[in-house]
Amino acid sequence: MNSFSVNSTDLFSILVYFSISFLIAWFATPFLTDFLYKNRIGKKIRDVDYASKKTPIFSKLHQAKENTPTLGGVLIWGTASIVTFVANFTRTGTLLPVFTLIALALLALSTI
Repeated sequence: MNSFSVNSTDLFSILVYFSISFLIAWFATPFLTDFLYKNRIGKKIRDVDYASKKTPIFSKLHQAKENTPTLGGVLIWGTASIVTFVANFTRTGTLLPVFTLIALALLALSTI
């Protein structure tokens, strides 16, 4: 039976890359939030559903979310992609998953 094993060097490098990604996201969050607020990129609460019927209860319950910035995922996907490209650029096995990650993030961003 095959077993999965990770040596301590690989585990340490994973922890370092995770920490770098976390710190980049942590320091970039205020800048992204300011940008989103200044450009009014946020949650829009609709008052009709997909069948064009009025939704007064839904609109009332979700009114507090109006104009809340909703692009936090861009920060997470972006930092993960940047650190992966910088740290694993010589490994061709990471290019396909990172390309898929970026492509799907752009697809999700285009639906906003």
